[in-house]
Amino acid sequence: MALILSIETATEVCSVALADDDRLLSQRTLEKGMRYSAILTTLINEVVVESGYFMKNISAVAISNGPGSYTGLRVGASTAKGICHALDIPLIAVSTLESLAYTIKGGDPVMATIDARRMEVYAAIYSGKKIMEDVHALIWSSESIQNLSNKYNSLTICGNGVTKAELLLNNYDHIIRHPSECNAALLVPLAHESFQKESFADIAYHDPFYYKSPNITVPKSLI
Repeated sequence: MALILSIETATEVCSVALADDDRLLSQRTLEKGMRYSAILTTLINEVVVESGYFMKNISAVAISNGPGSYTGLRVGASTAKGICHALDIPLIAVSTLESLAYTIKGGDPVMATIDARRMEVYAAIYSGKKIMEDVHALIWSSESIQNLSNKYNSLTICGNGVTKAELLLNNYDHIIRHPSECNAALLVPLAHESFQKESFADIAYHDPFYYKSPNITVPKSLI
């Protein structure tokens, strides 16, 4: 038995989940917009206690590895690393986009998307477990939608980035829209698979996949 704690902080939705191998035992989710850096450890403790275990029983910690919010990913990774160091257990890094795509069953290609502000999204396209187009930034436009339509006879777009393209997709019946939010429970099957393969991240040197550097500005008072 592997008791795996999963932490999702790549977007505004913060959640944690505890699973026995690939069987979900308990989960907690915070509403959008809430500051979760201070309460994340409380959520972790709640799912562990609710499941009837202690922190010392955890076999590994899985994190949603990005792309996504720089601050969110940093908070999730630092919390997970702290637990792994304290308990001397492995860290598992799960692609945030792959966890979204994994929920869509069937043989058609799946584009997983994450809102990256304005009309931009982070995206990757999968066919089963095969990566057809690796992580990239995409701006929704008539041209980008037409390009997708020309490349794929059938395509499902999931994640929270698809809602931004609703109007643009109206004339494309072969492109299926599946809006969804990131959630720690989505990490469970991929984290379990990585644990079985002993595919672990280096706790000392691992950084989340931010994709972009943080947008840091200098206060006008200092210019």
